[in-house]
Amino acid sequence: MDPGALALDLNAYVNRENAQDAEAGEHVDELWITETTIGGGGFVEEFFARYVEDPRRYCRLLDDVLSGSDLEAIGDELARILDMVSSARPEHSSLVNAFSAVRVATSHREGLRAQTALRSELARRDIQPTTTLMVSVNTRLLGSGTSGNMDCFAAALAREWQAAEVALNVEIDARVFALVKSSDATLERALGVTPAGDSESARRAWRFGVLYSMFWPRGAQIRAESLRAWNPFERLPESDRLLVIAAVSWSVRQIAVSNANWFDELARVLLEDGSAELVAAADNGGQLADALLRIGAEPVDSEAILVHARVTGIRRDGGRFKAAVELPEAFQ
Repeated sequence: MDPGALALDLNAYVNRENAQDAEAGEHVDELWITETTIGGGGFVEEFFARYVEDPRRYCRLLDDVLSGSDLEAIGDELARILDMVSSARPEHSSLVNAFSAVRVATSHREGLRAQTALRSELARRDIQPTTTLMVSVNTRLLGSGTSGNMDCFAAALAREWQAAEVALNVEIDARVFALVKSSDATLERALGVTPAGDSESARRAWRFGVLYSMFWPRGAQIRAESLRAWNPFERLPESDRLLVIAAVSWSVRQIAVSNANWFDELARVLLEDGSAELVAAADNGGQLADALLRIGAEPVDSEAILVHARVTGIRRDGGRFKAAVELPEAFQ
């Protein structure tokens, strides 16, 4: 269904017929989801039918929306990549060479070969080379005029950005940080260029534009984007998934695959709760893969019958992989 087929109203006017209904309405929070198609398109009825088939699926979709989006993960991955290419450590020399190959490519064939090598180097370091990440890497880190000196400069800025957020205990918008650093002439020395403009204000404007093109959106700006709802008649307030997470308890228990007895613990939690999350560090994806194979091959003893758990999804959350596991026979 087209996303514009539904409209969300948080302040819908309700004409209540008597005082009792009006008083009851004052103590109830209401939201209206209205089909914009005249006569309706059957979406609400279809939703109820799908929900009855598998309520857990709806809960999984809700949990997925409240988890970090791929855009949030990209910010962390870009910072990790910059630390690697600017560290001068021997184990990351092949990644530095892959960056250089992309920059010096002069034909489509060379560029394709360099991009393939870059994807392989990122994957070897447990960084998922998704389409969204590769677009960000190419536009923000490997654009025209960039170099190894620029990588070191950008890595230092990223560390300063994160340190400032920790010190102030607030999220700093990319535009704010770019504006603050626009008075620093280190940028043109890293790029090896002379900024346009004869006045200091013109040079600051130039620096702001270059810096902002290098930085990536983070924090509340990204979280609000992934939860944005549409209404043609009013502007809805910005949403933030962290508010919901802070207000409700996270009921899914987590089991680390690094634990030697992880399967027995997982089986116990599945029998008690019906679902669980298997967690592994981002640099330990091989152990998680082995664990998922064992889940598919080895049944769980419910003391009545042997049942197989199923993996319902795998996601990246910061520096960890999380695999959602459930028992289909569990109470819904």
